Amino acid sequence: MAWARARPKISLLMPHKSEYVTLEFMECYNRLLLPSPYRILHRRGPLPIDIARNTLVEEALEDDPEHILFLDDDLILPENTVYTLLSHRYPIVSVLYADKVGRACVFRLNSEGTPEPIPWDMVHGKLAYVGAVGFGAILIDARVFKLAKKKGLWPPFKYEYDPVNNPEGFSEDQFFCTSVARKLGFPILVDGRIPTGHVFTGRLIDDKRITYLTP
Repeated sequence: MAWARARPKISLLMPHKSEYVTLEFMECYNRLLLPSPYRILHRRGPLPIDIARNTLVEEALEDDPEHILFLDDDLILPENTVYTLLSHRYPIVSVLYADKVGRACVFRLNSEGTPEPIPWDMVHGKLAYVGAVGFGAILIDARVFKLAKKKGLWPPFKYEYDPVNNPEGFSEDQFFCTSVARKLGFPILVDGRIPTGHVFTGRLIDDKRITYLTP
């Protein structure tokens, strides 16, 4: 008799940017508490990030999870982060974290639907509804993706930005926020009370310079 796989409460999706992660991230990842049953799905490069996210979502939806959690492989989170995000009982909930130069990865949308940065101090330590976020660690009710597919807002991720050919284009996470969440009528809840960290990996090459493997 074959055993049917239980419906996951969480599908944890990790689009890896490279083959390397830091020890700090691995310690965080191994401590992260997830409600059972859960499933963890990985996609490693060289897939572009939008294709990686789209592929992961399609695969996750085959198991009909309750929630989808995106986690970048350079975010450092407290072990109870997932339970904290679940406690809000809201369709799209994100942590607050800084990018590599210290800016908050959180945005308001102007009248044209374009993301504009929100100062760190306006969100840090608070709960806030915003227009867009980075997808470093974000919990999304799986029904959001099902509704997006039903409404023809698919695929949900598209990387449009190019510094030369399309400098006004969106990154794949901004695209989701502006072209999926916004059109479905879901503001994004940010919990700025969760302490987070953002690290990067590097490798020493022959001439002793450091090559950064993640943007």
